[in-house]
Amino acid sequence: MSMTGRKRCMLCCVLLKGCMLMNACSQKAPPLILPDPNDVEYIDIIADEVHSKQTDREWISAVMESLLASTPTSKPSVQDSPLLDFYVQLDFHLPEGVNSLYLYQERHQFYAERPYHGIYEINAALYEKIYDELN
Repeated sequence: MSMTGRKRCMLCCVLLKGCMLMNACSQKAPPLILPDPNDVEYIDIIADEVHSKQTDREWISAVMESLLASTPTSKPSVQDSPLLDFYVQLDFHLPEGVNSLYLYQERHQFYAERPYHGIYEINAALYEKIYDELN
């Protein structure tokens, strides 16, 4: 193979690896999985030092249904909790333990984050509904 042929081959390999890397980085999170609402004993809502406990079955089901309608993003979740000054923590208390989800706002978008699983875009009304429980 001539030197020009080797350069073309190397260029193709570099471009192919770059495309593969870009594709891997742009993959969206898997669908959000939540426990069955009937299994949730209650939801703790926590932000800073404020804490609220929600036990209303209809409220729990409505919130969980809205969360399941969230849109997966390609943002990675790579830590135990968001690295932000303010977020709302939802702790779903189940007979076998606690399942946590974090809600926050960045710029004009609202997100739900399941640590190490994915980040999901939620609507402002859902965020406000949950946040209002703290007041």
